[in-house]
Order: sequence, then C-alpha cells, then structure tokens
Amino acid sequence: MRLFQKTLVFIAFSALLFACVPQRKFEDMEGKYQTCQEELSGLKRANQSLETDNIELNSKITDLANKMGFLKKDTLRLGRDYRNLDENYQNLTRTYKELLNLQDQMQRGTADEMRKMRLKINDTQSDLVGKQDELTALADSLAAKSLILENSQIELEELRGALEQRELRVRELEDILHRKDSVVGALKDKVADALYGFRDQGLSVELKNGKVYVSLENQLLFKSGSYTVDSKGKSAIKKLSGVLAKNNDISIVVEGHTDTDKYSGAGQLKDNWDLSVIRATQIVKLLIEYGKLDPKRVAASGRGEYFPLDAADTPEAKKKNRRIEIILTPKLDELFEILNAN
Repeated sequence: MRLFQKTLVFIAFSALLFACVPQRKFEDMEGKYQTCQEELSGLKRANQSLETDNIELNSKITDLANKMGFLKKDTLRLGRDYRNLDENYQNLTRTYKELLNLQDQMQRGTADEMRKMRLKINDTQSDLVGKQDELTALADSLAAKSLILENSQIELEELRGALEQRELRVRELEDILHRKDSVVGALKDKVADALYGFRDQGLSVELKNGKVYVSLENQLLFKSGSYTVDSKGKSAIKKLSGVLAKNNDISIVVEGHTDTDKYSGAGQLKDNWDLSVIRATQIVKLLIEYGKLDPKRVAASGRGEYFPLDAADTPEAKKKNRRIEIILTPKLDELFEILNAN
C-alpha cells in the first residue's frame, strides 16, 4: 500500500516538473519513473511469489504438526511397550534367579531326599500303569456299550417301522369302518324310506352296533300260531327285498322270536323253537323270491322266547317280543384281510 502511495506522489510531482522544468530534466525524471515502474512490477511479482511460498509453508507446517502429533502418540505407545517389556524382562530375570536357586538347592539335596523322590516317581509310575489299565477296561466297556447302543438303535428303527406299518393299517381300518358306517347309515335310510308306510303297523328300523335292525311284529306278518305270511306282510317283505337287491355287499340274517306262551299248534312243530325257525325260514324264502337274492347272502335263525325286548309278563310285552328281526350287516372282507395280514 505504501508503494502505491509513493507512486502517486511521484506521478504528481513529475506533472509539476513537466510544467516548469526544462526538457532534459523532464526526460531524466521520466527515465526514473520508468525505472520505478519496473521496480514496482518486480516487487508485485516478488510479493505474489512470497504469498505462494507462504501458502506452501503453511501447508507444510500443518503436515509437520500432524506428523508431530502422530509421532507423539507413537512415542507414548512405544514408551508403554518399552516399560511393559522392561517389566517382563525384570520378571524373567527374577524367575531365572529363582530357578538357579532351586537348582542349587536340588543339587545340595541329600541322598535320602533323592531316594524319596525316586520312590515317589516309582509310585507315580505304578499309579499311571493302574490308571492306564482302568482306562483300557473303560474303553472296552464303552466299546461294548456302543455296540449295544448301535443294536438298540437298529432295533428301535425296526420298531418304528413296524409302528408306522401298524398306524397305516389302523388308518386303513378306520377308513374301512368309516365307509362301512356310511354304507350302513345310507342303507338304514333307504330301508326306512322303502318301509315308511308300515311304521305304524308294528315295524321299526334302527341302527345298532354298526348294523341295521328291521323289526317286524308278528301282527304285520302272521296270524296267531301260524307261520304263513299274509298279504300285508308280503307287501312289506317285497319292498325290503327291492332295497336289498340293490346292495349286494350286505349280509342278511333273519331271526324269529316268540313270546313265553307255550306253542299249542299241531303237526311237526313241537314248541316255540320250531315256530321261530319256520317263521324265519318263510321270510328268507320270500326275500330270495322277491329280490332274486343270492341264497348265500341270507341266513335263517330261530331264537324262540329267549331274547325278549320286554321281560314283563304282560300282553303288551308279549306283543313286542313276538317279532321277526332282519339284521343287515355290511361285508367286512377288506377289514378281515387287513386283520389276517397282521
């Protein structure tokens, strides 16, 4: 800034001289002015160079300060490491001296102490041999137990396989029983629908123990003491046979039942046993005739008076007990095959 002010003063002074000095002096002063201008330019360039150098120096100072901080930290770390190493060295030195002292003491030990040490060593070796024998026996025992465990695992896998097979068979049995129950339920509905008109005439249809029981009181089928089926009974049997003809997988058992009154008929029939059998047989024949059933599907059985529905000795109870029961059972061949396989 001072250099610039000096330049202005010089220019003003030159202007004054130009107005009042001779030409020669003016030329001298003009030459000095040019010299000053050149010096001024040189000073500006020098100033810019110095500023650049100053920036570079500041950058170097910053770098040096950072390096100095790092060196200080590294020096502190090295100092700590040195102190730790020195401490370890001192500890090792003390340990070495203690070992030397111990060695001296051992060397100065008596022969009796050496003998005791040898005996102790021998005892220790004997103990080691014993322990080794125990370890060998233990290893043999572990090997035997491992073999037993391996055999047990094989047996367990076999049992698991057998259990899975049994569970599979159980599921198959459950499926079969479920299908059987469905078939029996559907059959019961079909029979009930077919015989719906006879419900108030001594006929009932029930589902018990996985079977369909069609019970027909004797008043619907026979006259008192007779084994000939009347027209009303034949009509009911005909409707029932139509349902059974469409269900070939159903086994049919016809049971005849009587009351406790003594049979007083004549001819070949002697008692209630004979009467119950002949009545069941008559129903079987009608079923086969009307439904064109395979006779192998149908069986007749006489129960006499020994399976009453009501044990009371009254006219109402005896009326219930005089009956024909037609028992419809789905074939369980598939179920028996699985059971036989087991």
